[in-house]
Amino acid sequence: DWTRTPRAMRGWRRGSPPGPALTPLSPQVSVQLRRGHAARHAGAQVSGAAQGGHPGAESGPAHPRLPRRLKISHLDSIFLSRVSWANVGGLPGESLLVPLADPLSLLQQNYLKAIRLFPGPLKRMDLAVQLHTEPEYKDETMTVYQIPLTGEHWCCKGTGEACDEQMSARRHPDLVTAFLCKLFPEELCTPTDPGPVFLVLECPHEGFVDAVCQNETFRRYQEGVPEHQVALVIHMTPEAVLRDSRYQQWMERFGPGTQHLVLNENSSAVHNPRSYKIQTQLNLIHPEIFPLLTTYQSKEAEAVCPVPIVRGECLLKYHLRPQQEWQRDAVTVCDPDMFVSEALELPDFQTRVKECKERNVSPYPEIVFLGTGSAIPMKIRNVSSTLVNTSATRSLLLDCGEGTFGQLCRHYGEQVDQVLCNLVAVFVSHMHTDHHSGLVNILMERRRAFAALGQAFSPLFLVAPEQIMPWLHEYHNHCEEILGDIQVIPSQSLVKGCENIRPKAKEFLSSLLESYDLAEFQTCEVQHCKNAFACSVIHKSGWKVVYSGDTMPCMALVQMGKNANLLIHEATLEDGMEKEAIEKTHSTTSQAIQTGMKMNAEFIMLNHFSQRYAKIPLFSEDFSEKVGIAFDHMRVRFGDFPAIPKLIPPLKALFADDIVEMEERKEKRELRLLKETALVLDKLTRGDSTEPACQKRKQAKNNQELPDKKLKTVN
Repeated sequence: DWTRTPRAMRGWRRGSPPGPALTPLSPQVSVQLRRGHAARHAGAQVSGAAQGGHPGAESGPAHPRLPRRLKISHLDSIFLSRVSWANVGGLPGESLLVPLADPLSLLQQNYLKAIRLFPGPLKRMDLAVQLHTEPEYKDETMTVYQIPLTGEHWCCKGTGEACDEQMSARRHPDLVTAFLCKLFPEELCTPTDPGPVFLVLECPHEGFVDAVCQNETFRRYQEGVPEHQVALVIHMTPEAVLRDSRYQQWMERFGPGTQHLVLNENSSAVHNPRSYKIQTQLNLIHPEIFPLLTTYQSKEAEAVCPVPIVRGECLLKYHLRPQQEWQRDAVTVCDPDMFVSEALELPDFQTRVKECKERNVSPYPEIVFLGTGSAIPMKIRNVSSTLVNTSATRSLLLDCGEGTFGQLCRHYGEQVDQVLCNLVAVFVSHMHTDHHSGLVNILMERRRAFAALGQAFSPLFLVAPEQIMPWLHEYHNHCEEILGDIQVIPSQSLVKGCENIRPKAKEFLSSLLESYDLAEFQTCEVQHCKNAFACSVIHKSGWKVVYSGDTMPCMALVQMGKNANLLIHEATLEDGMEKEAIEKTHSTTSQAIQTGMKMNAEFIMLNHFSQRYAKIPLFSEDFSEKVGIAFDHMRVRFGDFPAIPKLIPPLKALFADDIVEMEERKEKRELRLLKETALVLDKLTRGDSTEPACQKRKQAKNNQELPDKKLKTVN
């Protein structure tokens, strides 16, 4: 929701110890908007940077200025204003990256209990939790006062649906926490500066307006007293709240010296220019296979407020010290013309592009790659998610990693609601977070989309390991209602030869097949973590798509995928890293291609690349006219198979520098391995010839020590 990074105030880099007596000469404290992976979700980050030296540092030179970009390792605390997916959805992924040392401000601990059900690092996650009932949180930078607000119960208002009051009480839908933040005075200033104050407030709907307007703590900071002057109010509020006359009067009471920042769906700035740049350049290679990205634009008109407001933009900053002011130098902007000119100036690029623009294909099935990276979302490759459009009105999602909804927004723009309504089923291959942590958001946004388009709601079929259910139950019981949005078909029950499929799951499977006009939906267990599955989809018209999920080379997958039209197979690591692939239970590029060859697949799309290959993976000698490389937002139809191998020469021209860099790294790694092997062999050789002498010396030493040991034993 919003985060603090007080470690940056200490003026030390990761890997060097902090000084015992750090005194920043001129601290710079700012509030910065963070980019999120979902188009509708925003947050703010408070950071401090020491612009002076730190004479107390024990090692390393004094750095006159910290790096401009804060490292994620500086993150100490996360404050959550309420338990909804828009606020807490990024926490599992963030927890994988950051060992949080300081408290997580949370309405309740059940959400943390729920995400610990995930396998891997989250299971061992250890976070200190400070509940909303705690009055304040303090560190060396500021004091954060927690202000619980109880609003009118709004979950079923106007919907005609009955509310489960007991379940609703567990979820706390009528409770949010605001945060009043007071920075400590600067020690070197005279007279003493009382320290800036800013307020972070979420008012999710009109039911909270009275609670906000009548809060006594807020009123004290609206009386014009200098030490209670609020520099900035961050409003995480929808337009309906901003239009409310009560809320507008409350905003006015802060006076002209307060800045107002609004974060909601109307904050539609591009959050990741790198992704747009790559897609714009890929679009030059093939406009149909690499369509241009769009941005989600809210259809709701912006409210007219009685006070000046600033609409949120990604990486917009508001400095609290030394001077209170907005800073826009880091705000993300896109310049498509510059992206195009950069690509056209590359050697051989235009020549290669001319060879691969032919296209005359049937529109369905259509495969849209939404996430082609592994482990964590990055600027260019998001984590696993692939949309299969079987017709103009039916779609299937293969895995659903963090940020999947945001990728749908960037790909489909204003059509995203219809795409969500077309989505009938989601297949989750296994329980690693990068394959399913976007599911809850898809469920929430899908329900909203049905209501927005006035269409009758229907639950989503969820084909997933049974082990996903404890997590979904925990979230449903303690956070938000979601179980009514899914009909679960356990992956285990779709393995060939399984006879103990439950009647309800059998009924759901029959409906799923009918919805997509499928002849078969089959799974097989693959060699990755426990309860990891691949799937095969066969249409009544005869086409067959196979999706590997995460796996090592696996004969069960080969058998299930026989004669597939398309195999989408993970290729996490490059050739030469077979040992690492075994350790991580993944496949190399050649192993993935060989799996496709063994099953006689018509075409193989490589997917799920390690983020070390952010732009493009290294090419294997096994590449042929039957192999392609997946990119985020790539759109593939069966008729594109002959054209996709022709994309490789322009791709090599576009990413020539990156390929050279990766090949150099590979050569260095191979050279290092050769040296290590030679060293081991040399030690073994010398060890054989000197072993008797070593044994004699060791035996003599033991004989000398023996009396002492006996003496100690007696004592």
